[in-house]
Amino acid sequence: MIALRHEYEIIVYGSYELLLPDDPDIYAYVRTLGDRKLLVVCSFCGRTLNYSIPEEFESGTVLISNYETKERKNGELKPYEALVIYQ
Repeated sequence: MIALRHEYEIIVYGSYELLLPDDPDIYAYVRTLGDRKLLVVCSFCGRTLNYSIPEEFESGTVLISNYETKERKNGELKPYEALVIYQ
């Protein structure tokens, strides 16, 4: 994550928008810098949750994930999954 912080200015300087402020199981936010966006999604739950990646990030690049990206099913967040998508 430190290497990504040095490579992507958006992680340091991008504006922050919390997506699900009332959800105790999912921490999700977007950082925006100019026309670039970064989505961070983390599950704090030991079961699969319903969560769809916002449409604008579906074609983005997965920068880091603790699961194989090919395992991803849209609409699902695996137990304790963490993922960062750059658009």
